Amino acid sequence: MPKMKSNFRGLVTLLAKNLYPEPDVFVRELIQNAHDSIQLRRVQNPDHAGQIHVSLEAGNRTITFSDDGTGMNQFVIEEFLSTIGASGTGTMTADLKREAQLDVATIGQFGIGLLSAFVVAERVDVYTRHFQTDEAWHWVNLGDDEYSLNPTTEMPQTGSQVIVTVKPEYVEFLREEAVEAVIRKYADLLPVPIFLNGRGPVNAVRPPWEVAASLPPVEREKHLTAFLNRRYPDFPLLIIPVNLPQLQTQGVLYITDQPIPGLNTSGLVDLYQNRMCLRPRDTELLPDWARFVRGIIDTRCLQPTAARDNVHRNADYYALRRALGELILQAILDCSNNSPDYFAKLCNWHHFHFKSIALTDDRFFDRLILHLPFETSQGDLTLEQYRAKQAGHPNQVTPIYYFPSNADSTRFYELCRVRQIIALNAGFFFEESLLKKLVDRQPGRWVLRRLDQIDSEDFYQRISDEESEAFAPLLTAIADALRDAGKPDVKVTVRRFEPQHISSMLLEAPQTAMSDSLKGLLNHPLLFRSPPSIQAEMSEALDRRSKELLLNASNPLVQRLSRLGNWNDEPARLALRGLYFSAILQSRGRLSSDNTMEISKLLECSLNELVSAHGALAGCQREAAALRKLVEERNDSLSGEEWKAASRALYGGSPSEFRERISRSTDEEVARTLAEMLTMNTSANKQQTQPATT
Repeated sequence: MPKMKSNFRGLVTLLAKNLYPEPDVFVRELIQNAHDSIQLRRVQNPDHAGQIHVSLEAGNRTITFSDDGTGMNQFVIEEFLSTIGASGTGTMTADLKREAQLDVATIGQFGIGLLSAFVVAERVDVYTRHFQTDEAWHWVNLGDDEYSLNPTTEMPQTGSQVIVTVKPEYVEFLREEAVEAVIRKYADLLPVPIFLNGRGPVNAVRPPWEVAASLPPVEREKHLTAFLNRRYPDFPLLIIPVNLPQLQTQGVLYITDQPIPGLNTSGLVDLYQNRMCLRPRDTELLPDWARFVRGIIDTRCLQPTAARDNVHRNADYYALRRALGELILQAILDCSNNSPDYFAKLCNWHHFHFKSIALTDDRFFDRLILHLPFETSQGDLTLEQYRAKQAGHPNQVTPIYYFPSNADSTRFYELCRVRQIIALNAGFFFEESLLKKLVDRQPGRWVLRRLDQIDSEDFYQRISDEESEAFAPLLTAIADALRDAGKPDVKVTVRRFEPQHISSMLLEAPQTAMSDSLKGLLNHPLLFRSPPSIQAEMSEALDRRSKELLLNASNPLVQRLSRLGNWNDEPARLALRGLYFSAILQSRGRLSSDNTMEISKLLECSLNELVSAHGALAGCQREAAALRKLVEERNDSLSGEEWKAASRALYGGSPSEFRERISRSTDEEVARTLAEMLTMNTSANKQQTQPATT
């Protein structure tokens, strides 16, 4: 029966350039082969340490990988090295495990690693001597179907030497610093020293968790922190050692001090198998919620793909993923219990993500929710601290007074300060949902009290029917004034609340609160992307929803306006609109560009009215001063009967009563009174001096 044929160059193009898209992978594969050869030799000689040497010769364009491992004889060369897909390492490892119950920590499995050399090589030479023979061999391939194999005397020592002659376009791999970076990237943790141009070892050789295992706890953490600081650019806030014997996995994770921008990011790990890096900066192994975690994982339980740049998603993979998630959660919980002050610092960095975990993971929620800090009117407090500070018996239901908008903190903090209660700012992502989940999962222990809804009668007390009737004309006048100012969607209500100096507030109906949440998402740069014009149009539509303007029946300004009776002149209408915009200023979330412009116009008009009133007052003061002087000058010339007549005409009282009232009157009243008095006096004088007529 005829056999299938293969084209070596075609395989190199198809397999090498598609399996190994990164050209530096050939360094990893050839170092891996050297490592496996040394591991197999240790089976026969456990005391054999082994070394790997990498040498560069820029003049010849060669990179040489040398090891003192088991080497190859003619059979191994022909059956495995020269046969694509036949793995000598994998076969021998399986035989040892089956026949001698030896679990050898080799890496190679597929017999195609040498193909990676042809991504960059125009020629590959292999010199090798098996440790059980004196015969050495020289194998050569120029990247085609044919190879040569001949005995050689140029390999006196046991082991293998692979010489890669690189193509001119890949001479970058002849730079020592470039090759060292690749070694550190892929083989830093191999348990065999790697020397580069006679210098080294350039790899760490022993993983940090192995060194740290024998150290006291404090020294262990220092050692792991130092390793992570050398390896990664960020700083570890919390060290999470990984030791999962059942999954043959070790390593170290940490919580980063770098801000995590949004929900589309992932945790990052350098994923190793048998201490050889498979996937630098893997974004899939850690649970989706662990976005703030970084680290390095070395495992033997995962099955790599043929290209060795990924692993198969099998049962072991998902078991390891769950186990790593449990380790991270437990480390956070231990920190919250054992180091609450430091845990608060962690929350300052990653509160967004911690609270998102609590919202989606019930076990995490139940154990951590009381330890998570929230912003309150008395600074950051955990819910446990909040409950302790609120008045009441420990066994009673604890009310949580909260508002769901960050922009409203000023007015509600003042409201609660007067009432001597603590307000909780639940305006950050997930926080109101967390509070509702708390009530659901711990019924009978908590009750929610929203501060920003008019139905909160604990804060906004209804007034009597008689008072409502008295305030009704004012409410109508304000609604008319706001309608004239282009605010037809404002409903005006009056209640009584503290503190008295707050004249008005904007409160929300549930649908308005939902609109605000939608606006928050709409304007979030990481969660919603659309053209600015569309965002502005949608935001404006949400702003047009009905608003509730709540007047304070205890406020002196509101009371004076209600007694005014006539609100048609400009100063009165300014005051009516001012009540609305005063509430806008306190509710910073409503301070849109349009509202800012309206407030600016209102302030300018008010200033104009103030300047006019000040001018009129100054004129009254000048006129009053002149009239007082005139009274003093004429005091002696007026007879007692004339004073009596004037005072009786104006006030129906005696001269002494007249002078006393003048002393207690404002300048404007003095001016008016004296003007009337002098007018009467002047008129009387004219009548006295006018000639009689017949």
